[in-house]
Amino acid sequence: MRDEDLRADRQPEHMQFDFEMSFVTSDDIREFVEGLYKHLFKEVLNIKLDKFPVFTYKEAMERFGVDKPDTRFGLELIDVTDIVKKSDFSVFKKVEAVKCINPEKDLSRKELDKYIDFCQKNGAKGMAWMRVSSKGLESSIVKYFSTDVQKELLKRTKAKKESILMFVAGSNKTVNENLGKLRLKLRDDLDLVKKNDFKMCWVKDFPLFSWNEDKERWDPEHHMFTMPKQEFVKDFEKRPEEVIGDLWDLVLNGTELGSGSIRVSSPELQERIMKFIGMTKQEAKEKFGFLLEAYEYGGPVHGGMGLGLDRTVALMAGLHDIRAVSYTHLTLPTN
Repeated sequence: MRDEDLRADRQPEHMQFDFEMSFVTSDDIREFVEGLYKHLFKEVLNIKLDKFPVFTYKEAMERFGVDKPDTRFGLELIDVTDIVKKSDFSVFKKVEAVKCINPEKDLSRKELDKYIDFCQKNGAKGMAWMRVSSKGLESSIVKYFSTDVQKELLKRTKAKKESILMFVAGSNKTVNENLGKLRLKLRDDLDLVKKNDFKMCWVKDFPLFSWNEDKERWDPEHHMFTMPKQEFVKDFEKRPEEVIGDLWDLVLNGTELGSGSIRVSSPELQERIMKFIGMTKQEAKEKFGFLLEAYEYGGPVHGGMGLGLDRTVALMAGLHDIRAVSYTHLTLPTN
């Protein structure tokens, strides 16, 4: 039982399946967990899950705009930065990145204004759009794009007639996050997913550290007991922004079900990580001395995961709030 904050996907006492395995690789653990979930869905819902695709964190952010992608529908982010830089549209020429999504559906001006407002409220300066018609591309900004550039856009996006290209420009981070939210908004508004459709995936190779602007220091992205990928062990302190951890998330329909990692099993490396994130030697000894001492006796290479069972049951039952799992009698749907 985990002691957690009260949120839609967490509650003070929710059930979690935690495990550690010795002498394993990340592939071993993912293979084990994938088999577990395939068995659960087959036995409980009589649903055969497809093989879980594996995305790197970078790939997930570039393609879906989030690190927990919903893969039940397309509408992936399309990078058109190199193409639009050839245009005379100054807004696109002076930014780091420009991406678009194509819902393959025509939208009214009123609907487009609603989505522009949505993007602005979520941190973008705006959202540009182009309508695909029998004559080509149409919008107030098309005049800044030559015929050749328009053709390149249509080829890259594979846009068909009576659809809309929706563009966001800015920093790569802002563009990905904003279009990621817009993608999910369109999923719900356009009813792009089928009921009782379940799609699992893995997201791996997360950054090991993230910069805390408020405290002006590097914090662990997940937790400080995660093993850095081998190529970063020697000098991670010198390039923390590059460091990738041997860690991963399991995702179902855009919801994170659990996280796992290969753990640090070297006391020297663990002490270096603790020192790097600002923990004094005395503090490390008081809080985690038992762990550091245990490793002195030759703790094995190991890894593990924590899987939220309430969250899994909620999604299998078609719910999004795990509080309903604990306090409401549920009848799981059968396929």
